[in-house]
Amino acid sequence: MTANRRRQCKWLAAALLAAAFGTATPVLAQGIVLPGVGPVNRSMAGASTGAPIDAAGALHWNPASISGLPGSEMILGVELSYPQINVSSQIHAGALGNGLPASTIFGTTRSDSGVTPLPTVALVYKPEESPWTFGLGLFTIGGVSDNIAGSVANPVVSAPPPRGFGGGPIYSRLGVLQVAPTASYQLTDKIAVGFSPTITIADLQVDPFAFAMPNDANGDGFPTYSGGTHSRLHWGGGFQAGIYYTPDPIWSFGFSFKSPQWFENFKFNSADEVGNGRTVAANFQYPMILSAGVGYRGVERLLVAADLRWIDYKGTQGFKDTGFAPDGSIKGLGWSSVFSISVGAQYQLTDDISVRAGSLYTANPIPADQTFLNLAAPALYQHVVALGATYQYNKSINFSVAYLHAFDAEISGPFETPAGPIAGTSATIHTRFDVVIAGVAVRF
Repeated sequence: MTANRRRQCKWLAAALLAAAFGTATPVLAQGIVLPGVGPVNRSMAGASTGAPIDAAGALHWNPASISGLPGSEMILGVELSYPQINVSSQIHAGALGNGLPASTIFGTTRSDSGVTPLPTVALVYKPEESPWTFGLGLFTIGGVSDNIAGSVANPVVSAPPPRGFGGGPIYSRLGVLQVAPTASYQLTDKIAVGFSPTITIADLQVDPFAFAMPNDANGDGFPTYSGGTHSRLHWGGGFQAGIYYTPDPIWSFGFSFKSPQWFENFKFNSADEVGNGRTVAANFQYPMILSAGVGYRGVERLLVAADLRWIDYKGTQGFKDTGFAPDGSIKGLGWSSVFSISVGAQYQLTDDISVRAGSLYTANPIPADQTFLNLAAPALYQHVVALGATYQYNKSINFSVAYLHAFDAEISGPFETPAGPIAGTSATIHTRFDVVIAGVAVRF
């Protein structure tokens, strides 16, 4: 193989990274981490660790805080997420050498992600005259749908070399569901502790799959990545623990630790360039999360809550490494660990109606110079606002709704190759999200 052909193959490997990872469209996530569950917790922008007001948020963010709920409760909810994602790219004339391309190419393609439904089920049982409280949560903690069509005008999704400069269409889908049986114990009248083993299930599909070595089975000198769409559900697990402290009726505090979710190896039945069977695989984990929260009830009918969260992407398999391995696969997405802060307020407008509002700010886990490696993982949003309300139908049943909006966010960076960035190129991700949530709660 000539030196020029090797250079072209390396550039192709880089271009195909646009479809590298299947966590493509986080549903208003802190990276891939969903910042809340259920209509009540979501309308508080996820603030719940030190201020439990519903079963779903308490179970998800602090297992000890279920002791602070007023009684037993079951919640059924669903949210509909509508991401709007645009991927743009540009190659200046001659940027690839040997006069390629002959003229500057620039284009934008919008992902046809559609609307994604995400369920929430939560149950908390408080036995009378017992220090114990028990719970069971079934939550969507991550969900994606990325579907970017190929385009002659957009270099990064144009046909692979030698017919184009990119990797073709990008498809990826991820659904992450978690089951969390939970127990909390009231140590004193002010302190409760809680623990929950977690079982996590992921359905991942990615095409192309750039975490595995590319192949050149047809011998044309242009290796390509195989698809990663033929697979089964993959299982993982971990645990979470927390403490809930109420020194007086006005203030409450909470802290929780969520371990990483350790998944089995993700394996896909794939094929090489001529159709021969091939297995591709990669190792991904869900990151460790630390949360601290406070609640304030010093004003009649008003609750104010705030959470500070740290998400450890830098220590998580699949996210912590970056760049190319010697075999042409990528080693990871190169994400940074991030802090986020959620602030929410609930006001009891009437005996039957409560209203809520919240705001979330999170750092962007994707460094600008890693934009190209994350074209299929656009977890960019930084500012989210939330609104919600609950109607108490009777003493036992209430209905809740919420709406969230993530404001426009954008990052840009050069195309990357094993030899480094390519001057005269750029890739851009632009995102915004809207989410509608509804649910019903039954207290008993």
